[in-house]
Amino acid sequence: MSAPPEPLRVLVIDDDKALAETIAESLERRGHVCTVATSGKAGAAKLDDEPFDVVLTDLKMVDLGGLAVRREVPARAARRRGVRHHRLRRLEDPRSRR
Repeated sequence: MSAPPEPLRVLVIDDDKALAETIAESLERRGHVCTVATSGKAGAAKLDDEPFDVVLTDLKMVDLGGLAVRREVPARAARRRGVRHHRLRRLEDPRSRR
């Protein structure tokens, strides 16, 4: 058997606090370390506070949407070594297709 993968440091940004916490709890049960931000601006600020391997963000938030946060990641990550930058992909709720 191989060793378990190293836990990821995940930043979850969503203005729906309950949803953000649910996502974080689910990831933490899988061994990852999560930080929750309940606004786009708070999430962008957290990028300066600590390094993250993954940023999961809501696209539509009142103060700073997910696409704007995505634009912040490369500049803020450049100040922190070792942060990988990946393309943003949209995840849809399968219930929304009904």
